[in-house]
Amino acid sequence: MLLAIPALASCAAPAMVATVGRTAGEPHGPATEALCDAGVSGSLVVYSATYPQALEQSEYPAHTNYTVSTVDDKLIERVANNRGSYGASPSIVELPCGDYHVRAQYGRGRFVVVPVSIRAGRTTVVDLDGEPLPPGAPGAQEPIRLPSGELAGWRAIIG
Repeated sequence: MLLAIPALASCAAPAMVATVGRTAGEPHGPATEALCDAGVSGSLVVYSATYPQALEQSEYPAHTNYTVSTVDDKLIERVANNRGSYGASPSIVELPCGDYHVRAQYGRGRFVVVPVSIRAGRTTVVDLDGEPLPPGAPGAQEPIRLPSGELAGWRAIIG
C-alpha cells in the first residue's frame, strides 16, 4: 500500500513554476561585488511550504526541500530543508556571496523561482510557508510576488 502513494502523487497535475522578482542579470539590490569580501560567505534560510512528516509527528511539519542555482540556472546544491528537533526547522546553508536562484515550493504547493543575493556575513531569508515574517523581524521585508501579482511570500536580508 505504501508503494501506491508515490505512484498516485506522480499522477497529480504538474506544478506551476513561476519566476518572481527580477530577471537573471538584473541587480538584486546594491552591487553584490561591493558587499563581498574575498573568502567570506553568507547564509541562506528558506521557509518553504511544509508537510506533515508522519501521522505521529503531524504537529511538527517539515519544510520541503529546495535547490540553489546560479542566475543562469546551473544547479549548485539540493537542500534537505530540515534541522533541529523533529526536523521542523529549515536548514541554514552557507554560500559564497553573490546572486542565486532558489527553486522551492510555496504555500499552495506550487513551485517558484526566487532571485536572492547572499551578502558577506549576513543571512538572506526567503519565507514561502504562507505566513509573513514576524513584524519585529530585523531587516527590510520585501514581498515576493508572482507575475500575476499574487503574493507567494517574503524575502529579507538580516544581520
